Amino acid sequence: MQEPSKGRTQGRTLVAPGAEPLLSATDFARYAGITTKSVRKNCREARYPGCHKATGNGGEGWLIPLSCLPPLAQIEFHKSQHKKPRPEKARPGRIGGRDKGLSSETGAHPAPSGFNDQAYKDALWDIYLKAAKGHKEEANRRAEILHEHNRLAGNGALQSAILDALRDRFDKGITRATVWRYRDKVKGQDASLWPPLLLPEWKGKTHRAEFTDEAWEYIKDQYLIQSEPPLTRIYERAQKIAPEKGWIIPSIDTVNARLKELDHGFVVWKRKGDKALSQTYACQERDYSVLALHEIWCSDGHKADVFVKNKAGDVFRPIVVAWMELRSRRVLGWMVGQSETAHMVRGALHKSIVSCGNAIPRIAQMDNGRAYASKENTGGASNRYRFKVKENEIPGTMTLLGIESQWVTPGYGQPKPIEPFWRNVTAMVKTKEFEGAYCGNRPDAKPENFSEKNAVPLHLFLRRLEETFADYNARGHRGNGMHGKSPDQVYESLLQTAVIRQATEAQLKFCFLAGESVSLDPNNGSFKILGNRYWSEACSGLSRMKGYSVRYDPDNLGLPVSLFFNDRFLFEVPAIERTGFNNKEAGRDHARRKSAYKKSVKQLDQATRELWEAENSDFSLADDAPDPATPTMPKPKIAEPVRLPLQMPPAANLIEEEEAPLIGQDEFEELLAKQFSQQGR
Repeated sequence: MQEPSKGRTQGRTLVAPGAEPLLSATDFARYAGITTKSVRKNCREARYPGCHKATGNGGEGWLIPLSCLPPLAQIEFHKSQHKKPRPEKARPGRIGGRDKGLSSETGAHPAPSGFNDQAYKDALWDIYLKAAKGHKEEANRRAEILHEHNRLAGNGALQSAILDALRDRFDKGITRATVWRYRDKVKGQDASLWPPLLLPEWKGKTHRAEFTDEAWEYIKDQYLIQSEPPLTRIYERAQKIAPEKGWIIPSIDTVNARLKELDHGFVVWKRKGDKALSQTYACQERDYSVLALHEIWCSDGHKADVFVKNKAGDVFRPIVVAWMELRSRRVLGWMVGQSETAHMVRGALHKSIVSCGNAIPRIAQMDNGRAYASKENTGGASNRYRFKVKENEIPGTMTLLGIESQWVTPGYGQPKPIEPFWRNVTAMVKTKEFEGAYCGNRPDAKPENFSEKNAVPLHLFLRRLEETFADYNARGHRGNGMHGKSPDQVYESLLQTAVIRQATEAQLKFCFLAGESVSLDPNNGSFKILGNRYWSEACSGLSRMKGYSVRYDPDNLGLPVSLFFNDRFLFEVPAIERTGFNNKEAGRDHARRKSAYKKSVKQLDQATRELWEAENSDFSLADDAPDPATPTMPKPKIAEPVRLPLQMPPAANLIEEEEAPLIGQDEFEELLAKQFSQQGR
């Protein structure tokens, strides 16, 4: 067997092993009952899916899949592929008499072996299943006529009696020729194949109005644009330029029918865009029952369609950020503000964790907005703004808590069930309490009585929002895995057997502190955070290299902050309090502390010198000149830092109860001695 790309293609049928047969334009025209010219034209217009050109010795020709043929033509093709020489036998008898060549049970001739293969049967039934409803009903009626005819003939009834019985039961128009024609169609076939073999040959309308190719391409080009112009205007313009171009254009109904024959997804994409095209693809069905409790949380922000006024007199549309537990669909916590910020996301997450007993999710699904993707929340994890994670990047709150961040498409409710939840908030602000303050979700949906002067108090909005969340959690849910139960009921039932990650109070307080990189002042070692200056005497002794970071409470900048170097805790640094410009007492106190600090540094240096001189009598720190007889060693260009295998001690203000020490006293002294021995080298 030659490949489609080799040899002559005209007038041949190519069948690769296990593949669908490909017909040449000539063969396709013969089976379809149309001209070869029409077949080639339809191929050029891509009306036969899968048709393509192939080059052979005789030139270039079209190859068309068998499935493009009409159903009856496909049957004829299969019959032609299974034809075998028919043995000579006696001429069948008349319909009304005894037919010596008929089976006593089915009334059909013995089927040739080529017609009994399973592939042929499957092809026939596939065509039957794809046929129209009227065609199937007619085929079943014809099969019943043959079965009744064979039953009556087997009982010895005469021809006239058989025809009368068939006319009384089925149709008055049944004649001897009708029955003979039906029998000829199923001759040699099993009775199980009679319905597909008796499908009617109604082809319907096959003539197509003449349509110039250039005119068709012009109308498609003008119609398939995203401004969605009406077809009537395009058709009128095409009719105006048709005489000049020599185009033949059919009626507007025919043009509209041709446009409807185009692929629906292609038309949607060209006229409505990518977003509309994505909606033509069926959404994924997710099984929520396989999730464990607190395995996945999802979060989203929503701007309410109402104006509120706070105590300061600011009028704004509130932003609500909420977190939902995915398995039970329960809303755990939320926070309201004037804009969606990283602080709001972190605050809503903290409320959610505390509300369910310090439970920590394993995965958090969020949209990739700036508030969620900020370093304060997801530092150390990659996102669309942070493709490469720096080595010394400060880990965010979720990263510290071991929560995996999953970024989903904004405004797409399938992966985040919290998206459709906001309908409850939208319905809430349409009630009587918010009349006049409700602004609608679009400019053209704004009520006539809306005015920012009608803004409702913020506390009213917060009270109604809390009631809405409580009602949602207590209402029955029809979603997957809910079985009509409310989120509260599902949550409480799963809580009895679920294994949940929990954090201590100290861990939560530390992880929810804001983190920020700082640079020490080259002179005194102080640093600034949000306009406030922090310093302690220990800061002056630190090296002025990069890698320092702090963690602080953004809601109370007056508290001491925790200073880190390469994620290793150093100590707490207090804020420098501002004093009055002419406060002499504060100035004298500052001078005394400065003098004491300088004195302590000098005393430490003297004590260190005396200690080394006492332990090494033949060596003096003052004698720092190299021995002329001893050559100096070259300094390394790349140095490997020595890090102690000590865990970071928790800050004092983060511990509320006594905890067991991380290491014992003996182990601590051993590690400390090891450090001094390395420094002595």
